[in-house]
Amino acid sequence: MSQLVRKISLISPLSFFLSPLLSFIAACSNLRSWLNGLTFALFYGFFGYAHSFIDPRPDAYRKMLSFEAFPDTTSYGDVIRQYISGDISDVIERLLYVFVRSITTDAHILLLIVGFIGGFFLYLVFRKIIEYCDADSGTEFFTIIFLMIILHSPAVIGGIRFFLAFPIFLYGTFAFLIDKRNTGIFWLIISLFAHYSFIVSVFLVLFLRFYRGNINALWWCAISLCIISIFLNATSFGQLFENLNIGEYNQKISSRAELYSSAKSVARFNESLTTHLMKIQQYITRLFVLIFLLAIKRNALENTMRSFDVNLYRITLAFLSLGYFFVGFNVVGERYLLPGIFLLLILLYRLNSYLDINVFKNMLRYSLVFFVFNIGWVLFNSYVEIDLIYFFYPLPLFMIL
Repeated sequence: MSQLVRKISLISPLSFFLSPLLSFIAACSNLRSWLNGLTFALFYGFFGYAHSFIDPRPDAYRKMLSFEAFPDTTSYGDVIRQYISGDISDVIERLLYVFVRSITTDAHILLLIVGFIGGFFLYLVFRKIIEYCDADSGTEFFTIIFLMIILHSPAVIGGIRFFLAFPIFLYGTFAFLIDKRNTGIFWLIISLFAHYSFIVSVFLVLFLRFYRGNINALWWCAISLCIISIFLNATSFGQLFENLNIGEYNQKISSRAELYSSAKSVARFNESLTTHLMKIQQYITRLFVLIFLLAIKRNALENTMRSFDVNLYRITLAFLSLGYFFVGFNVVGERYLLPGIFLLLILLYRLNSYLDINVFKNMLRYSLVFFVFNIGWVLFNSYVEIDLIYFFYPLPLFMIL
């Protein structure tokens, strides 16, 4: 059956016009193929186009209003001048506004283009993961790919900035830290143009390129912050930024910190059922991370890992430490943890491939249970944001009807 699906995936770009969803699933069975990569990116673009803009709660609705209110007279030069003068911090979104409004005022087309670009870079990340894992098939491999799609799903296309910045940042991180290619710096810088908040993560990447510190110290840092983060909240971070007087060095970061830690913002997020459910997911994810870190320490695997995995483990610990430092900082803190979870899943797969440790086998076997609320969040937001009729008809038939 799996061989049949892989053969069908070879014509996925053609089958896309019959059923985008089934074509996407088939393409994921053979991501080594560039044709399937095209299908992968097309599906993300199609998902962006399918936004209904009816429910006012999702980010996509706000972006639609922002796009429709964007002045037609604004040029690329105007956007760049605003960026240089410090009036805006995320330039790529505005440049996309200028480009799309030169063609149409339809926000569906904007999210189609955003989805395609973000989907393509996520596909490039997956090609790297295939290279690092030396695999492109099997239940365990498809499980981690599925989880990564859930963790950075097409349901977040509407946010535009983070959806674009994350895969570009991760691709640059892989190139710079794992492949040791200096061209990765280019993609890291591009990620900053998409979302300025990645500047913290970029500094960490640059630091890790030259830091060869004690892995045991990184382990203690990661596991301590993982536990301590349970007791941190947005108010704690507001006080921390105030005490550090960050505003003297970067007013943009300081103002964002004050906004997210304000009593009004905290109250608004706490009223959301989604926020409470995702907090439960954070506790479950912490358990997943703790089991992994404790299993490595218990079996003294830092002394028996392959050299590639030692470097990957070091990078993973650093990103988990950064992520758990920020994860209590409102919902936006999750973005700093996501690279660490991606890296952990890669390392878990690699270690399980040559080490006979039951804990790792069970973590992969039951990993979907550990991320059940993430899966539910994606399904719910897809239901709320997307006009699902697009996924129930063959595309040409729907366009005719």
